[in-house]
Amino acid sequence: MKKLLIASDCFLPRWDGIARFLAELLPYLAKKYKVTVIAPAYEGHVVEIKGVTVVRVPLHKMRVGDFVPATLQPRKIKKLVKDADIVWSHTIGSIGAMAIKYGKKYKKPTISFVHSYEWELVSRSIFERPLLKKFSLKSIKWLTRHFYNKCDLLLVPYDGLIDELRKVGVKSRMDLVHLGVDVKKFCPPKNKNIAKSNIGINFRKKVIGYAGRIAREKDLTTLYNAFSILREKRDDVMLLVVGKGLPFNSIFKDSSNIIEVSGTDNVIPYYQAMDVFALSSLTETTSLATMEAMSCGVPVVTTGVGLIKKYVKRGLNGYLFELRNAEQMAAHLAKIVKNDDLRKEMGSHARKTIMYKYSWDKTVKEIMDVLSEF
Repeated sequence: MKKLLIASDCFLPRWDGIARFLAELLPYLAKKYKVTVIAPAYEGHVVEIKGVTVVRVPLHKMRVGDFVPATLQPRKIKKLVKDADIVWSHTIGSIGAMAIKYGKKYKKPTISFVHSYEWELVSRSIFERPLLKKFSLKSIKWLTRHFYNKCDLLLVPYDGLIDELRKVGVKSRMDLVHLGVDVKKFCPPKNKNIAKSNIGINFRKKVIGYAGRIAREKDLTTLYNAFSILREKRDDVMLLVVGKGLPFNSIFKDSSNIIEVSGTDNVIPYYQAMDVFALSSLTETTSLATMEAMSCGVPVVTTGVGLIKKYVKRGLNGYLFELRNAEQMAAHLAKIVKNDDLRKEMGSHARKTIMYKYSWDKTVKEIMDVLSEF
């Protein structure tokens, strides 16, 4: 079997889009490759994946926004790269970037999956002062160009990202691989009321939900403000926030009617309890969480960033609103919450959108086909 090294600065037990993507994909890869993952040693419940060896890198003492980077371990990464047949990076942090560097040096087929607009993600998630944001944008664009140009192939989940990468000077070959969702796992509940009761929520409450990192670029302040507007008009709404990162009370000042779930190995029961999924993010490529919620039959109210604007159709499976516009977000949430028939119809269309256009089986096939080239 060929030896596949996966290098990522985001991995279990730190749950985010990249970690969930890898957790779903690794069992398939392990059937065809001898898989080794090198990733940070995050604290928490470690989920073992059959046939996959995980090498951990100690964490740094500093925190960058909601993210704790791994320490530099050049010798460890160099050894793993030299032993691999294929190097596949999922980030350009200390682990991913170093794997790309040594992959190029030792002439290993080197691939990277571009999960985000790196320059937007870093500048929005870390720096609040304009001058620091401007400096970080230039720096991250340079790093993006420097490391991605060392790759033999870049996989991108959204065609618009190809254009943006070209603009910053990335010249490597790029292939489009849309992310998908396993619709057999991420499915609607048999009974919404029971789904709410299963996670301790009164079934009479209308649940507005969010799942993802508690991070600046997610702009959860806008979600909180929108929910506050809605809460003043209705006493039957609850906000369910599933994720961790920045201190919860730094964003959600008044926690009345707000439930916090600080990370979970299984987010599906929480999606199934939601009546509406809400995303106020400032930057996304695909937003796997939005697609997972839709697969569970949940209509969505979200910003139209990245691929989202292509698969969320106004009034059919959800609504789009302008960045940082809490009033507009609240109005869309209110429209869905108050109309049971509309909510059910939109939820049904949301699931069909994912089933017919963004299936996980298609994603797996495209990735396996690409890897087989090497």
